[in-house]
Amino acid sequence: LVAAYSHCKDRDDGSDFCSQAEDGVRIAMREQGGPFVRKTFTFDDEDVDGKNVDMAIASDDTVVVMSFNASSARIVVQRFRKQ
Repeated sequence: LVAAYSHCKDRDDGSDFCSQAEDGVRIAMREQGGPFVRKTFTFDDEDVDGKNVDMAIASDDTVVVMSFNASSARIVVQRFRKQ
């Protein structure tokens, strides 16, 4: 199982907004019978990161995750191989 999703870390001040320093894209993986392994990619603390997340898995098990970084108005791509 591989899943990619937008991660919103709650702020410590009780507000309803994400912590801009800790939001981003989270990738969670789990091999059959194994534990979940999570990796969070954070970008900058200026604006909302990890918007419009999409993921593809190639035939060689390369995982490609794309997301939108609102503060720089660009698409961010992470590539890695499942272990």
